[in-house]
Amino acid sequence: MTQVAVSRRPFGQNYAFVVVAVIFLALLIAAGLRATLGLLILPLHTAFGWSIDAISLSAAVGIFLYGLAGPFAAAVMNRFGIRRTVIGRCC
Repeated sequence: MTQVAVSRRPFGQNYAFVVVAVIFLALLIAAGLRATLGLLILPLHTAFGWSIDAISLSAAVGIFLYGLAGPFAAAVMNRFGIRRTVIGRCC
């Protein structure tokens, strides 16, 4: 009689949902950090004397550059692979 080894992994054989959960949390944190500028406009205005227009313009430029860099980042990931791109060793 042969015994079959039972896997005692905490998440079974497939870790895909763990990866999805980690990515979801990372995106949630990134969106929260992007949105904190809305809460910090008045404290930045009072603490440093910066105009609300300048603070809003800097946020708009940051969002614009983030969106503009997306296709280029995707092309680099497609060319060199995601792992090498994230590590920073493209060449």
